[in-house]
Amino acid sequence: QSRGAFHQDIMISIGRCWVWIADQRLWRLRCSILWMLPAFAAMTNSAAASPAVHVMPFSKNELRAHAVVLKGKSPRDEIWAYIYEPPVAGKDTPLVLILPILGAPNLWIEEQFAVAMAQRGMASAILFFPQQFHRRSFLEVTSGFLFLGRSTATLAGNFTQSVADVESFLDWLAGPGQEYFAGTFDVKRTAILGTSLGSLIGSVVMAHDKRIKAGVFLLSGSDPAWIVSQGSLTKKMARKLGIGYEDLLGPLAPFDLSRQEVDWGGRPVLLVDAIWDTIIPKVSRKKLKSAIPHAKVISVPAAHYTSLLHMFWIKGSAAKFLAENLQ
Repeated sequence: QSRGAFHQDIMISIGRCWVWIADQRLWRLRCSILWMLPAFAAMTNSAAASPAVHVMPFSKNELRAHAVVLKGKSPRDEIWAYIYEPPVAGKDTPLVLILPILGAPNLWIEEQFAVAMAQRGMASAILFFPQQFHRRSFLEVTSGFLFLGRSTATLAGNFTQSVADVESFLDWLAGPGQEYFAGTFDVKRTAILGTSLGSLIGSVVMAHDKRIKAGVFLLSGSDPAWIVSQGSLTKKMARKLGIGYEDLLGPLAPFDLSRQEVDWGGRPVLLVDAIWDTIIPKVSRKKLKSAIPHAKVISVPAAHYTSLLHMFWIKGSAAKFLAENLQ
């Protein structure tokens, strides 16, 4: 019993030591925070006074590029874009907006398309979605994870903002952006290319914005409520949250081209889908083809992710299609 009591006393003493150490560290942290408050206030004031637009040149894949940030109230509200110039750029150079897939850890796929566009003499601009890359509310969270949210309102809100961001970026390019990119490309000859979620957003933007002269939509579909509730990537999460197709139908209706009458005006569209894709169900792929009846359709023998095996061919075909239709 005495040995057990001795061991118990030792454990209590060790526990008290850890509590003391933790308390000391917390006290130092409090002091550090108080000491840093003036500097933090200065940083905040400096940020508030900083310009609303940042354009930073860099180079990637042997191309001249620019990082464009249109400042917002929070990272989620900012608009980020990487603009790539072809080797020879001028006032007649077409521009392709590239909208990314949602959950990728980087922009490797989108940069492949940017290089392919440059080889065909076209500029490109890769845009980020809300809760993606630098636009995440919490940088520790996987890029794109919070886009889906845990409610239909959050998901619909991110869809709405994604469409608005693309249109706002076009407005900026046609207006204040001319200060930076006049003579680099022709905003009046703009096309759009999207993959997966990027293609869902891109097709909606093109449907309602006549400034988009051509489109390429890869691994896409219509009726996003069906995709979320029945697609293999999201249906388990939707069921776990108790969200069904009917719950999503109303909030996501503005982004369902199969339920809208769209005047495409003969603007050229290329659809590339994967035969064994379960993330974008077959029903949704058929609905999109019906919503864009004049579109050229190509199906590759692959599933959603394994379509990457056809990247070399897909990026070349997309660039050729847009170059021919933007001349």
